[in-house]
Amino acid sequence: MHMFDGIVTLEDTEIPVVVGFDSTVLRLSSNGAEIGEWSPGEYAIDLVREGVYSITAENESLYFVPSQPKLFAQGLTAEMAGRGSFESPNVGRHTVIPAVIPTVTPPIPYRAPPASSPSSPMVRLGFYALSALTVGLGIWAAYNMFF
Repeated sequence: MHMFDGIVTLEDTEIPVVVGFDSTVLRLSSNGAEIGEWSPGEYAIDLVREGVYSITAENESLYFVPSQPKLFAQGLTAEMAGRGSFESPNVGRHTVIPAVIPTVTPPIPYRAPPASSPSSPMVRLGFYALSALTVGLGIWAAYNMFF
């Protein structure tokens, strides 16, 4: 069984959950307590946008944000391939993206600001000035230690 942790948003409340699925069942649990269990054909997992999935069962939909979206997508694709179909059992059920998408968004990886060009005259001047200051302070400290 493939098991993935993440967050489900329910009425503006973020709930940590574990989603487990294989070819025979989908299980949803939180803090060790089972929320629900569904057989194939009783649920649908649809991609809403990158890193956000809609899990629909019993005419209710929850937005699931896995902590590792790429691994979840791979596990979901592998499981669907095992069934002989890459589509969910309820294809076309959620063709319209809801107008209100939960505020939960997957974490955005940190991206450093673009580096200055090393050939920039100001960068070179700053580097040489800092280097000269460091050498000067080192010589001054060595002189004061011995004299």
